[in-house]
Amino acid sequence: MGKDDVPNVYGVYELADGRDYPIYFGSGHLRSRLKYWKRSGNPCIAQAVKFRCEEYRSKNRSRQRKRALLTEF
Repeated sequence: MGKDDVPNVYGVYELADGRDYPIYFGSGHLRSRLKYWKRSGNPCIAQAVKFRCEEYRSKNRSRQRKRALLTEF
């Protein structure tokens, strides 16, 4: 998924490696968060090859969903 395919709305996202193993869960404006992580140079995040997201259009709802994913994981 390229950055132009990612909506510029609030949501929750997951970065995963090639085996579909989650590396990171986050929330915020989806497009800007994807751009941030691509530029970050973080060695852990460099392993990420998949970006999955869910739109919520609400900062609070996005944070709630992220907490639920972290608890579930």
